[in-house]
Amino acid sequence: MNFLESLPRWAVVLGGLSLGLFLIMQFNPPHTPCQSQKELFIKKHTPFFILDSSQKFQKQTGFEKAKTLCRHSNSPGGCLELFSQIGELIKDLQGTTSECFKPVISSREFREPLWETSDLLVRIAWGDKPPQGIYERMGWLDNSHLALFCKSKDILTRGLGEERWNRFRETLLNELPGAKEIGRNEAWKLTILSVVCERVI
Repeated sequence: MNFLESLPRWAVVLGGLSLGLFLIMQFNPPHTPCQSQKELFIKKHTPFFILDSSQKFQKQTGFEKAKTLCRHSNSPGGCLELFSQIGELIKDLQGTTSECFKPVISSREFREPLWETSDLLVRIAWGDKPPQGIYERMGWLDNSHLALFCKSKDILTRGLGEERWNRFRETLLNELPGAKEIGRNEAWKLTILSVVCERVI
């Protein structure tokens, strides 16, 4: 206390202001452009990909409901909303600035729906047993669905790395019905995982 009393009033005031500014910066840091971009993503994609905190009764996101409907219906109509919303998310991610792309795609709210939809697309195309041949590997999916898969792959690979995509691919190849019986290489040829996406998008 004696030390503070010995200081000039201007020094005490300046010290108090500096301490206050430091605390404000610590607890309320200024928004970076990437934080602002992420907040815009969150605002736009709530409540489909993110639960609306103001709606306490909601237990599932729109994505979870649409994914369940798509999986159970296994039809173009039943999957329409899911694929449409994923397409919108991909379009927004493609428009993200290069410096903010990885911070945004690294967010669980956005990366997980892309992983899960990519997984679902592969399983839908495969069906309950291995396709009869390479020309049947898309099942009921059409070129727009294949483009959606390839765009998801591009986003995930650029954002999270080729190695992460390869682990995802190999896990899927082990889990598809009947894949182990025909061998990894044959299964690979019969999945949409083997599609050359550069020819699609």
